[in-house]
Amino acid sequence: MSVDSRIMDALLPLGYEVEHGTYTGDTASTYFTFNYQTLGIDFGDDAPWHERVLVQVHLYSKLNVNLTGLITRVKQQLFEADFTWPDVTDISDDTWRHFEFTCETAQGIVHEAEDETVPADPGTGTPAQNDSPEADGDPAEEGASNGNS
Repeated sequence: MSVDSRIMDALLPLGYEVEHGTYTGDTASTYFTFNYQTLGIDFGDDAPWHERVLVQVHLYSKLNVNLTGLITRVKQQLFEADFTWPDVTDISDDTWRHFEFTCETAQGIVHEAEDETVPADPGTGTPAQNDSPEADGDPAEEGASNGNS
């Protein structure tokens, strides 16, 4: 599932409009926008195998709206969608309340030449680790024999 879909699926049940980038509506008194940046990580064979995704979700509302409960629900919804627990910054001004939620996740990258994806661990959003003995390259643990059996 794409990062966009995960964010939309997390926020839409809260009952407000959600848009990637700039809000284009003009009637909502409370709405969300979001954006994100991706960074290559876990390099091997001169290519990244995962992307770290830095997410910003923005909650905008008119000044007279109490957002305390909604802020808590947004954090819970994003966390349940496998993002890290969000940090929240109040960047409101004289005309709008504006809260920025920052969190992150990771996702595997498909390498077309190999047609292979290394998935992220769904519980943490971090790249999955291969902890098998074969991953360590230890021939003794792989069952290799030195001929002295």
